[in-house]
Amino acid sequence: MLENNLELIVQYPEDHQGGNHYTCRGFRGLHLTTPVFLVFESLLSSAQDAAQDMGEAFCEEILKYAGAFEVTALSCPGCRPTVHCHAMFDHDCRKILVHFAQPATSDPEILPAQSASGIWHDRLRAWDSEKEEKEKIEKQKYEEEQPEEAKKHPYVPAPYPPCKWEVIPILHTTDRDNVHLCLPTLWRVINVCFWSFSRFEILWAVLQRVGLAPEESRIFISYVRKETSAIADQLFAALTEAGFDVFLDRCSVPAAVNFQQRLMQDLCDKAMVILLNSERVSAVAPDKRSRWVEQEIATIKNYRLGLLELRLPGITQRADIGPDSTELLTSADLVPAGEDYPRTAQKLSADKLTHVISRIRDVHGQALHRRRLELIGNLGLALTKAGKCHDLQSDGTFALPSATQPETIIGLTARPPELQNYFGLGERHKVSAIRQGWLISPAPFFEHQRQAQITWLGGVSKIQHACEAQIKDMIAQL
Repeated sequence: MLENNLELIVQYPEDHQGGNHYTCRGFRGLHLTTPVFLVFESLLSSAQDAAQDMGEAFCEEILKYAGAFEVTALSCPGCRPTVHCHAMFDHDCRKILVHFAQPATSDPEILPAQSASGIWHDRLRAWDSEKEEKEKIEKQKYEEEQPEEAKKHPYVPAPYPPCKWEVIPILHTTDRDNVHLCLPTLWRVINVCFWSFSRFEILWAVLQRVGLAPEESRIFISYVRKETSAIADQLFAALTEAGFDVFLDRCSVPAAVNFQQRLMQDLCDKAMVILLNSERVSAVAPDKRSRWVEQEIATIKNYRLGLLELRLPGITQRADIGPDSTELLTSADLVPAGEDYPRTAQKLSADKLTHVISRIRDVHGQALHRRRLELIGNLGLALTKAGKCHDLQSDGTFALPSATQPETIIGLTARPPELQNYFGLGERHKVSAIRQGWLISPAPFFEHQRQAQITWLGGVSKIQHACEAQIKDMIAQL
């Protein structure tokens, strides 16, 4: 655990009394599964301003997350001439370097020893060497102890624990062919994060690596086919290219399944919904409205999904959608959809599409975090009302002590649970047959097969599942 119960420590360069120093800032209230030490740095003085701007922008973004707050009373001075922190020596803490790279004037293999890049490079090289040496020893042992088996089946290395020192290399798209001039050999196997128009484009990737935005980013598009198919198709293509898992009914529902059940299941699996508000979505007369969209909006409200409404020109505002969740479209934001659609069909202009994708990213990460935070609050309140002693862990799980048996662990997930949720909870908190575990999610299952899969997985992992509506029943069993 980090000092002052910090969950996230951020360092970035800043001009201090005529020279570059590293500002240190600490945050809590994020409920990260593991603490993170994050550093923004460039080896070139010309790019240090970019590292500072990104560090400051990242901290501003953190404070937009519900429940997050900055700890001002740090145990360190808060400003250092070099990168240094007690988090570097914490075994459980993930150390992430955001490295702004450019074609180097000198050998990219030579990194200053006192720089963050030099420190991270040495740690990654040590991990790589250790992994290679262990695999060599294990291979030799396998061949000596099982020579006949080794002839038939060559040695396959066992999975090695991931390195806690990570690098996110940042490059402009114009340097795609110059990676070998910008990064040391050891880092060239790492997927580079490229930006095109603004360095702030990389914030989303950093939030994902830290654990504040899901790496599997899921979006549901709610629309009326006859009115906004062109925009829906355009968003589906753009968001898919941007790395989102997008549900669009025409592309995402297999044949021969119950259409509405699958629709509702996929809706609850997503972090947010994009609502294309057209005439049949906001018609004054109830019988003129799309009943499917009405049902989707009700589900959004019930399960606290993130929402971004794109309201077409001239469309009436819905009373159940606030202005903070709305992006108003003007006629200048729309262009002809093209020959694949009816003559009057329109889609978003290129500039508006870029703006909408950026806003979707902002809403998406914060929506999932807010949903989980509300779930934590509701579970804590229910446990208190039931008179159950409990301890809220820094990663957002609850530990319930018992005088006669091992404590019970309750984890929470903002979406219907999946394999990774069971694995993460079991690994972090050592759930077993004698150490009871539970997973709580906000929404129920709409498909029998999905429910059967989760019941089976719970039996294997010794972690039972309950949706939010079943919390009282779960507590009664504790």
